[in-house]
Parts: sequence; structure tokens; C-alpha cells
Amino acid sequence: MPSAAQEHYRSRSEKLSGGAFIVLSDLSSLPSLLEHALTEYVRSGGSLLIAAGTSAGGRSQIPIFGAHIIETRDYNRVPDRYMAVGSSDSSYPAVAKADGWAGVKFFYALNVDPGAGPDAARVIVRLGDQTPLLLEKRIGEGSVVLLTTGLDNLTNDFPQHPAFVPFIEQTARYLAGSERQGGARIVDAYLELRNAKERGQGVEVTDPEGKRPLTLGEAAAAQSFQLTEAGYYQLRLANGRQDEVGVNPDPKESNLDVISGDVLALWQGRGGESSQEAANLNKAPGPAAPHKTPQTLWWYVMLLVLASAVAESVLASRYLGTQREESDVLPKPN
Repeated sequence: MPSAAQEHYRSRSEKLSGGAFIVLSDLSSLPSLLEHALTEYVRSGGSLLIAAGTSAGGRSQIPIFGAHIIETRDYNRVPDRYMAVGSSDSSYPAVAKADGWAGVKFFYALNVDPGAGPDAARVIVRLGDQTPLLLEKRIGEGSVVLLTTGLDNLTNDFPQHPAFVPFIEQTARYLAGSERQGGARIVDAYLELRNAKERGQGVEVTDPEGKRPLTLGEAAAAQSFQLTEAGYYQLRLANGRQDEVGVNPDPKESNLDVISGDVLALWQGRGGESSQEAANLNKAPGPAAPHKTPQTLWWYVMLLVLASAVAESVLASRYLGTQREESDVLPKPN
């Protein structure tokens, strides 16, 4: 039989499950009873958003999420006095529809260990110094999203940017399980098939080749699916929605920068050119050089051949005429 403490936590988690998801902001201290209740709430299929803020800096790890805090990052001490986003997963709706958080300045964040292995947290956004900024972790049947900075305008200026509202909206939709799965993704992105409350309900995935890549067991239990091919996927999700997802190659595979002169020389088989000649290919366009029209010598050669032929003909005719005159002068034999 379950213990009295387990029944207590279960009853508290059932009370918490009335909302679509829960938000914890600026963690200073969390009563153990509440922490256990929230953990049970997540394990049973609930969703949680944690914005660490500055108060969590004195803790050794993030509660419920379980990530170890390595150190706090106060970017007021760096030369620029802030840190910008370095990389982000564009397949994550809260990031893709918020323009990747371009131009946002972060003044404070927690450097946490996402872990390793199957229980590791998924890092969605990193700062320029590789500090994890936005992470997601599956705990039991539920999901926890961790923002290692705050939701205020002291730890960052995110609330002052237009991208803040789409981030909050898409995160809320995602945690509540009401976001639309259709649209565009990139190859190797993960697609959420169901939220934790929809377990046991079947899903159906059809890949670009018209095949069904999920087994019966995966269709009944898989939380996510990796989009491994470019093309269109057809989805029938656990909540009854039917969507189409267009999967494109990662744009990072295409480099639209102007090709450098030395690389162009190698492609053209002129790798032995001097560096000065290769550098000339990269020079900015200046005044146009005088246009030079190539000239051919065949016409002059033909005139020379013709003149030689005429001269040879004249000399030959004179030589033959002299021989005839000499033959007329000689006496005839008796």
C-alpha cells in the first residue's frame, strides 16, 4: 500500500493539475512539500516552466529539473557588459517564431550541466560563451522547460524586445499541448507527437516516401519523432489533429558568401598563381580598364603568301623568256 507521504504528494499533485501548466519564477527557496508535489505533478504528465532568475544562484541545483549549477554568469563584468545568443535550435517553436532572439542582451544567467545519456536535458538555446540558456527535460510523463535567466528586465532586456511576446505565447502553447505541429522544420529536427496527458493514444506518421516509419508500439507510446528526410510528412496526432510538416535541409549547408579568390583559382586549376594574382580577384571594382580588341595575323600572312606567289610567277616567266631568245640566236646544224 502507498505510504501516507505518497498519498499526500499525490493529492497535492492532483490539485496542481487543474491548470494547463505551472510557472516558477526567480527561485529562492522552495518548501520540500511543494517541491515533492510539483515533482509528482510533472511525473504524472504535467508541464512546468522554470525561470531561474538571480535568486537561484545560491542553490547547488535547479529543483525538480535536477540540473547541477556549475556557476553563475554575471555579464556586467565582461567588456560589452552583456552576452547575446550564440546558437539556437530553430526547430523549437518558441525560438523559431521569436526570430531566434536576435538583438537580446543577457546580463545574468546560470551555467548548468544538462547531463548526459538518455536522461540528459535538451539544450535549445546557448549564449555566445556556450552557457545553456533554454533547456527542456522529460521527467516521467511530463516536461520541464528551464530558462537559466529571468523573466524580468534586470537579468536581460528580453521583455523590451518584440520577440518576447511570441516566446511566451509559443511556450505556453507548447506546455499546454495546444500548439500546431504543422509548418516548416529542418532535417533531423524532433517533432512532438503528444503531450504526456495523451499517452496511450495512437498517432500516425507518413514519411515523404509514403511509408509509416513508426511501429505499433512507437505509435502508441513515442513522445517525439525525428524528421530524418527532406520532404512532406503527414501526421495524425494523438489529440485528433491532422497536420503536414515540410522538412527542408539545414540552411547552414548552403553558404551564399562570395567565393574567395584563392579558392576560385584552385577550382580553375590555377593553384600555382602568385598570391598577388589571386588577391586581384578579390579587389573591389574600380575604374574600367581600356577595352582591347584582339587582332589576328592571318590576313597579313595570306597577303605575304600571295605576293610571294606573284613574284615567283614573274621570275619564272622571265627565265623561260630568256631561254627562248637564246635558242633562236644559236645557228642551226647542217
